[in-house]
Amino acid sequence: FQVSLSSLMEQGGTNGNQHAMTITIQEAMAEVTSRIVAFCDSSPGGWDLTAEIRSSNDDYNNNNKQQHNNDTMINVRIVESMPLAVTNFVDESLQSATGDGSMDIPESILQALQAGEGSHNLLPDEGHFLIDIQLKPTVGQDSILVQLSCFRHSGRGLKAIEKIRSSLEGEVCRTNRKWRKIRQRQEQQKLVNTNNNIEGNFQTQR
Repeated sequence: FQVSLSSLMEQGGTNGNQHAMTITIQEAMAEVTSRIVAFCDSSPGGWDLTAEIRSSNDDYNNNNKQQHNNDTMINVRIVESMPLAVTNFVDESLQSATGDGSMDIPESILQALQAGEGSHNLLPDEGHFLIDIQLKPTVGQDSILVQLSCFRHSGRGLKAIEKIRSSLEGEVCRTNRKWRKIRQRQEQQKLVNTNNNIEGNFQTQR
């Protein structure tokens, strides 16, 4: 999906600057990145997520989360924060009910489990899933292109990917129900403030 620079300005600029009339590509990239991080920090659907951020030239400072102005592309990796040792022990996608009510588990996995190895040893280092997000300007430099590459390693990972893919765009573009309500309240407050100013000016003139 794409996030246009004009929509970022309409939503009040970036970094709390509600009076911004223009926005640079670097500022837009930083804003979209911060929205992805905020999305992960909000634990969407109860998922405990971590966003690992790298710039195209590896100049990104992970500790301070500050972006250098010469970045032309940013990569964001989303993984589960919860340690593998405390997540599901057996991938539910590998389990199927048999006639005797037992679980049909592949022999290699069964041997590993019987040897005392947890299922976290059967998964890649990133765990049940991995989402790589690439941010880069469009050709016309008027939007930020957000490209997702999703990799699931278990049924649990598939559920997480489905939740993230269905929610991320609305949160980053601020088009979901939550942000529509926020904008509605803001417009109502603006109207109240305008009416109060008009009434105050009228009383002053009297």
